[in-house]
Amino acid sequence: MLHGFGVDLVIDQVASRLNDRGYDVTVYASVADESLPGNYRLRTIPTRASGLPTRYQTAARWWAGYIDAFHHDLLFIESFPFYSLIPRLQTPSVVVDHGVSSARGMRLRQRAAFRYIEWTQQHRYFPRAAGIITVSEYIRSLLPRRLGDRARVIHNGADHYAPASQVERGAMRARLGIGDDQVMMLYVGRLNPEGQPYKGTADLMAASSAWQRSEPGIRVVMAGTGSDADAARIRATGAIPLLNVPHEEMASLHAAADVYLTASRWEGFDLPLAEAAAQGVPSVALRIGAHPEVVRDGETGVLAGDVAQLIAEAQRLAHDATQRRAMGEAARAWAGNFTWAKATDAYEETIKEFAPVRVTVGAGVEAPVTGSPQTSAAVADRESARDDVTAVVLNYGAEYPVLRKCIASLAAQTYPTKTILVDNGSPNNRDAVTQAKAEFPEIDVMQLDKNYGFAGGINRGVAAVTSEYVLLVNNDAALALNAVEEMRALIEGREDVAAVAPKIMLEEPAGYIDAIGNLVDPLGQAYNMGIGQLDIGQYDRVEETFGACFAATLMRRELWRDGLVGPLDERYFMYYEDVDWCFRAGVLGYKFLTCPTATVQHAHSLSTRQLNYGYKYRMIMRNFVRTVIKDFEGRRWLRIAARRCLGLARNVIRGPHRGASLLALKDIAVSFPFYYRRRRRVQGRRKVTDWRLFNYSHGEQGFFDPTAYAPIRRLETLAFMYNRMYLLYGESRYREIAATASALAGSRMRFDREYVRQRLRPLFKQEPERIRQYVETLEI
Repeated sequence: MLHGFGVDLVIDQVASRLNDRGYDVTVYASVADESLPGNYRLRTIPTRASGLPTRYQTAARWWAGYIDAFHHDLLFIESFPFYSLIPRLQTPSVVVDHGVSSARGMRLRQRAAFRYIEWTQQHRYFPRAAGIITVSEYIRSLLPRRLGDRARVIHNGADHYAPASQVERGAMRARLGIGDDQVMMLYVGRLNPEGQPYKGTADLMAASSAWQRSEPGIRVVMAGTGSDADAARIRATGAIPLLNVPHEEMASLHAAADVYLTASRWEGFDLPLAEAAAQGVPSVALRIGAHPEVVRDGETGVLAGDVAQLIAEAQRLAHDATQRRAMGEAARAWAGNFTWAKATDAYEETIKEFAPVRVTVGAGVEAPVTGSPQTSAAVADRESARDDVTAVVLNYGAEYPVLRKCIASLAAQTYPTKTILVDNGSPNNRDAVTQAKAEFPEIDVMQLDKNYGFAGGINRGVAAVTSEYVLLVNNDAALALNAVEEMRALIEGREDVAAVAPKIMLEEPAGYIDAIGNLVDPLGQAYNMGIGQLDIGQYDRVEETFGACFAATLMRRELWRDGLVGPLDERYFMYYEDVDWCFRAGVLGYKFLTCPTATVQHAHSLSTRQLNYGYKYRMIMRNFVRTVIKDFEGRRWLRIAARRCLGLARNVIRGPHRGASLLALKDIAVSFPFYYRRRRRVQGRRKVTDWRLFNYSHGEQGFFDPTAYAPIRRLETLAFMYNRMYLLYGESRYREIAATASALAGSRMRFDREYVRQRLRPLFKQEPERIRQYVETLEI
C-alpha cells in the first residue's frame, strides 16, 4: 500500500469507507506506507517480487494460513500473486480484477510472464472464488464467458480529492512556470517508456519535443512514478517532469491543467482520466480499454483512433479555449457518476451476498481488505468484561505447598484471572492436584495421560483457553497481587505486542532478578535478561525485548493459532521452546514489552534440578541447533549449526558429556529434514531481519551459574548494574560506581578483598542497606 499507485488508492478508499460504515476492516499488504490516510487495520505480508510468476506465487502462498488465522468472514483479493491464495484459503474470497496490462513492446520473457499470469487467474483462481468484481465493462469482456456472466462491474470513484480552488490552481501553475497564456497538457502515471511501453510516454515526449519548436504556447507536464533518469529524459524534450507528487497536491495539479493527455494503449479503468474530469479538465485519449466508459467522446473529451489523431486533437483543443471550457464543465458533471459512495454501496451488496451474517473484507495488492460489522452490544460486552485472562499452570510432580503458593497468588489477583491447572502425568505427589481442586474449587483441572514435556503440556492447556489473553505460569512461581492488572494494562490496545514480560525475581536468594524478558545473541545463545543481578532499579522502565520467559508471561491467545505464531514445537519437549516461539513471533513483526511493575517470585528450575545434567545438556544442545536451522535467516544458520555440531563431535571424542553429546547429534541428524522444511515456512513469512531481534541483546550479559543455580556476584556484575543505572537515570554517582568497579575488575593487579571493599564502601553511603550488604559479599 503506497501512495501513487492506482490499485492501492482504490483499496484505501474502499477499506476506509467500509470501516466508516461499521465494518472491522483489515488490509494486508506486501509493502505499506504508514502515512496512508486509512482508518483501517494494516498488516504487512512481505512477499518478495520475482520475474518468475511461479516463484512470486510461492512467496505469496506462505501467507494463506496467517490470513485465515484471523478468522475473517470475507476477503476481497485485488492483485497477483495473491489470487493464488484462493485455493489455500478457508475464508471465502471475492476477486477484484483490475486487468492484466498489455505486454506489447516488452521482452519475450516479460510477455510470457504476463500471459501466464492472465491464464492462471482466469483458469485456476477466479473459477474458485466466491464472487468476481471487475473495475470496468472492458475488463469483464476479457474474461471467459463463464466468468464474465458471474462478474459484477464496480467502477472506481474519482472524488477522493476535494475540488481545487482557483487560488490553488494558479499557485500550481506559477510553481511550474506556466503562464496564463500557455496551455498545460497533463499526464499522470508511470513514466518509464521501457518498463511500461504500453503507457505511451515516449509518444508524449515526442509530441512535447515537436511542440517546443512549433507550438511554444503548449507545455506538457508528466507526473508520476519514475527515476531521475526518466525525469532527465522528459526534461530534454521540453516537458516538465514531476516525480512522486505528494497526495495532498494532486487535486491542484489536475486543476492546473487545461487538457489531460494520455497515449496509453491499454487501461482497465484509467483513474487519472476520472480524477481530471472531477476537477473540470477535459481529456484527449486513445479509444482503447475502458476509456469509452470514462470519457464521453465529443462531450467530456476526445477519443482518438491512433497516436497521430491523438496529437492533432490535443493541439486543436489547445487552440479552442471555448470548447475546453464547455468540455471541462461536462466532464465535471460526468465525473459525478464515479463516486466512492456508489462504489462502497456496490461492495456492501457483494458483502451481503457472500457473507450475509458477519463480514470481513480482504484485499491484496500487495494487499488483502477485511471487515465485519460491530454491534453496539458486542462492543459493550467487550468493554464490561473483565474475564479476559486465563492462567495456565503446568504441573509436574510439585509438592502441594509449592503448587498452593502459585494458585493462591492467582486467586488473589486484583484483576480477575481464571486458572487451568494442567497436570502433565505427574509420577509423584499426585494428590497435590486433588488438594488444589479441593481448596480452590473455581480452578479447572486438566489431567494428562502422560508427560508431554513442557511444550506439549502448555499447548494442551492453551488449547482449552477461550479468553483473549493467556497467562503462562510455572507451578514454582507466585505473582504479586497486582501483577496481572499491570501486565493487562500494558498490553491493552497494542496489537503489535505478542506478550508482556514481568519482572521475575529469584525466590532464593531474595532480591535477585531471574528474568525480565529473554534475549538471543547473534550466535544463537539465549539467556534471561537481567538474570543474576541484584535488583537496584536498573530495569525499572518499560522496554522492548527479544521475548518473554515462559515461567510467567501474559500473551495474546490468538497468536497460538496455526497460521500465526502457532503452538510450541512439541518435538523440543523441554528447553528452548519459548526461545523458538518468541523468535517466530519476532520474525512476524510482533514485539515483547517488559513490565517491571508486575513482579513474580520464582524458584528457578525447581522442577528440573533433580534431572541428570547430561539429559538437560542433550535437550539444550539439540534444541539450540533446531532453533538455528529453523529461525535464522540467510546462510548464518548453516555456519552456526555446523560449528555447534563440531563442538558436540569434539565432546564425544574428548568429553565432557560424551553420551549426551552423541545423543544430541543423533537427534539433530534425524530431525534435520523436518526442520529444514519448517525453515522454508518461517523464512517465507519473515517481516523483520534477525539483526533487529539480536540488537536487543546488545551490551547485555547473564550473571548466573546454571549448574549451581546461583547468581554470579563479581565486580563485573556490579559494574554492569550501575552502568545501566547511569545510562537510565544519568546520575554521576552511578557512573563513578560503575567506573570504579570496572577498573578494579579489569586491572591486572591482584588486590586483596579488603582493599577492594575499602575502595567501594565510600561510594555506597547513599545506597540502601541491602545493596551495601551485596558489596560485602562480592566474590573478589
